[in-house]
Amino acid sequence: MGVEVTFLQVLWFILLSVVMVAYYILDGFDLGVGSLYPFIAKTDEEKGILRSIIGPVWDGNEVWLLTLGGALFAAFPPAYATTFSGFYLAIMLVLFSLILRAVAIHYAGSHDGSLGGFWHFGFFIGSLLPAILYGAAVGNLLNGIPLLENGDVAGSFPARFVQILGVLPLLCGVLSLLMALLQGATWTARKTHEHTDLHKRAQALVKPLAILTIVVFALASLFYLFLVVPNLPEAGVKYYLGGGFMVARVLTGVLAVVFAVLAIVKSGKNDLLAFISSSLTVAFIIITMVLSLFPALVPAATPQFALMAQENVGQTITIGAPFASSENALSAMAIIALIGVPIVLIYHVIVYKIFFGKVNKDTYSH
Repeated sequence: MGVEVTFLQVLWFILLSVVMVAYYILDGFDLGVGSLYPFIAKTDEEKGILRSIIGPVWDGNEVWLLTLGGALFAAFPPAYATTFSGFYLAIMLVLFSLILRAVAIHYAGSHDGSLGGFWHFGFFIGSLLPAILYGAAVGNLLNGIPLLENGDVAGSFPARFVQILGVLPLLCGVLSLLMALLQGATWTARKTHEHTDLHKRAQALVKPLAILTIVVFALASLFYLFLVVPNLPEAGVKYYLGGGFMVARVLTGVLAVVFAVLAIVKSGKNDLLAFISSSLTVAFIIITMVLSLFPALVPAATPQFALMAQENVGQTITIGAPFASSENALSAMAIIALIGVPIVLIYHVIVYKIFFGKVNKDTYSH
C-alpha cells in the first residue's frame, strides 16, 4: 500500500493485536458460557455451576478490553476517534450489555420468580450481543468504512445501521458468536465433572460448533477475497494478493482450521487440550483478520462499494504518519507496557492456578 511505517508503529500494531487475541480467548469463553446458558443448563443448580465457572475470572478478563481501547487511544488517536464516534450506538450496546451481564452474574442466583428470570435473561443477552457485535465491527473494518475528508464516518444513523448489517459484517458477527460458543462449550467441559449431564451437553456441542466455525470462517474469507478485495484501489489489490503477507494469511487460516479439527478430536478425551485447541482456533482467526488489515486500522471504503461513501472519500487511517502518535509517545508507552503487561499476566496465572479445578454442586456459588 506504500505506507511508510516505523518499528514502534509496527510494534504497537502487534501489541494491539496481541491484546485483542488475549481478550477474545479469555472473555470469549465468558461470553460463550453466557450465550449457551439457557440452552445447556436445565436446572437452577446447573445454572449456578455455569455462573461459577466464570465467576472468579470474568472481571479480570475484561481488563484486556479496557487495555485495547486505552492503547488504541494512546497509540493511534484518529483511529480511536473515528471508530468510537462513528459507531457510537453499537459501542453503547456493547457497554450496556457488559454492564447487564456483570450485574446478572451476581444477582441471578439470589432472586426467585419473575425477577430471577430477568437476571437469567440478562446474563444471556448481555453475553450474546457483544459476541455478535465484535464480529460485526470487524466485518465493517474489512468492508471499509465510508469516511468524510475530516475522518468522520459518513452518513446518519439509519445509513450507518444499514452498513453494520451488510453481508460481510453479518458473516463476521455469526463467526464471532460461533467462536465464543466454541470457547464456552470447551471451557464448560473443562470445568465440569465427567459423567454429569451438564458436562455431556457441553461436550456434545464442541463438534457441531467447531464445524460451523470452519464453514462460516471459510464463507467469510471467500466473500472477502472475491467480493471485497477486487473493489479495493489497485494498489490495495496488489498488496493483498501479492507478497509474503498473502502466504501468512493462508497459513494462519489453515492453522485455524487445523486447531478447530483438533478441538473436535480432543473433545471427550482431554478437555483441557480441547479448550487450548479452541483458543488457538480463535487466535489464528483473529490473526488472519489482522494480517488482512495491515497496515490499515480503519480502511476507507470506495464510492463504488459502499452506499454511504461520499464523492470525496476520506483517507484510510493507517498505523503510519500522520495517524500514529509521536515516536517519543510510542517509546514511553512501550516502556509502560513492558512493565504493566507482565504484571497483568502474573495476576492471570495466579487466579487461574487458584481456580484451576472443576466446579460441582458442592463448590459452586449460589
